[in-house]
Amino acid sequence: STFPSRCQSLMPIPLAASNTQQPVTITRIRTYISGKTRESALLNELRIREGWEYESYEVLEQILNYRGNQLKKRRIFQDISWEMRSEAPGEVVIDIRIIDSFTFYPRPKINYSSSLGLTVGLKLDYFNAFGTLSDQFFEVYVSPNEVVLDLEIQNIIIGPAHLDVQFEQFEGTTRFGNPSGDTIVDYRNMHTKAYLKAEIPLQPGSAWSYFLAPHFTWQYNYRFYSNSSSLPDSSYINEGFAMGINHGIQTDQIIWEGNLRRGVSWNLLNTNYWYTNTGSKDVIAETDLIGFLPLNTWLE
Repeated sequence: STFPSRCQSLMPIPLAASNTQQPVTITRIRTYISGKTRESALLNELRIREGWEYESYEVLEQILNYRGNQLKKRRIFQDISWEMRSEAPGEVVIDIRIIDSFTFYPRPKINYSSSLGLTVGLKLDYFNAFGTLSDQFFEVYVSPNEVVLDLEIQNIIIGPAHLDVQFEQFEGTTRFGNPSGDTIVDYRNMHTKAYLKAEIPLQPGSAWSYFLAPHFTWQYNYRFYSNSSSLPDSSYINEGFAMGINHGIQTDQIIWEGNLRRGVSWNLLNTNYWYTNTGSKDVIAETDLIGFLPLNTWLE
């Protein structure tokens, strides 16, 4: 659709206070999209559809504002805005306007380090891939000590949940040294890794969500170049299948104001690993807290 020429026609009409707690139905959704974003993907992400009924105007407003701000925070649009209004009791009309950005970023990878040597590769980042609002990442690089292929897709929309998928193929050299700096163990091996993460909001429009992330690793093809330690080669081999599960709760209440951010994000997660070759397991608990101060307010 094209953009409306008269913005005044899109200004929301306030509801009477007595009506904000009554059930409402979305009778019409109008989208004005300039770019590749698909309307179906947009409505899936915002969790709105014509004919859907909500507990109240305030509940619908909370859901739309939260999920709209989550999209805005990803900075994949030049502009995104939305407006709600009631044209009759119990009926709501929503207007959404989007101007897409250029979101495909190929770039070469060339660097040198003492541990890896000369590394040459390519990295491709494609945000809002094909207008689906999912992000796709591809990276491949080669060095004397490592060869890595990494594929990742984030923000796959499935109902109220977001799904992330990652696949990695790795071949590399591992070295262990002594206090004098001499290499005493030097071997090369390969691993294949797959990762899946599902994030589900605790309730529609909530900044709190539960996430579950199973991951699988297969290590193989160990080739020892040297071993002058007192331990046999087998003590350094972790060959075989390993699986793990991350799960926990998180909240993301960070919003952008211009080019600055404010708010906090926090998570509490539990990680469990099982190693089939040794029968051992690891259990880890950790938490992260990130905060952004509203410096733009201080500088006014």
